[in-house]
Amino acid sequence: MYRLIVPLLVALLPSAALGQTTDAGFVVRDYAELTAGSVTEPWWGLTLDLIVKLGLVIGLIYVTMWVLRRYVLGPQSAAAVGGRGGRLTLIETLNLAPGRTVHLISVADRVLVVGATSTGLTTLGAIDDRGQVEALRGAPSGDADTSPDFREQLRGFTENSPLFIQERIGELRALAAQIRRGSATGQT
Repeated sequence: MYRLIVPLLVALLPSAALGQTTDAGFVVRDYAELTAGSVTEPWWGLTLDLIVKLGLVIGLIYVTMWVLRRYVLGPQSAAAVGGRGGRLTLIETLNLAPGRTVHLISVADRVLVVGATSTGLTTLGAIDDRGQVEALRGAPSGDADTSPDFREQLRGFTENSPLFIQERIGELRALAAQIRRGSATGQT
């Protein structure tokens, strides 16, 4: 076994690293001896070589992912991974506790309410009414449209704040106006 591994390792070494032959075989050159020689390629050639090889590796990664999605995972993977063209859609998920969630899943013309635990899934109910199904599919997740934006929240806070805070806000507004006037005239 030893007689097979050593010649294989010697064959894999680059020829520049091999030195003179002796009775025992090849002698590996010292690192200092290898680095003492002059560089034959300019730095931009080495950089271009690195970029080309890195591009090939990244390209191989994308090709491998495409082949896996197309041939190994099958046609359902395009809908699951990319979210395109599937008949099964997850509308919303609500975490109730660790390991306990409720999912709204759209299937064809109905919506299923599914409970998930660490041990299994249970259908809690189904919504078949066309109006309710369309309302659930069109409704955004969460309460994004009912909560006010930052500007409205800040305005409500400043209008309903105590008198001393309103005075400080007035001072800040006057300072901001003074800074705007100074920047408009070219002063800093």
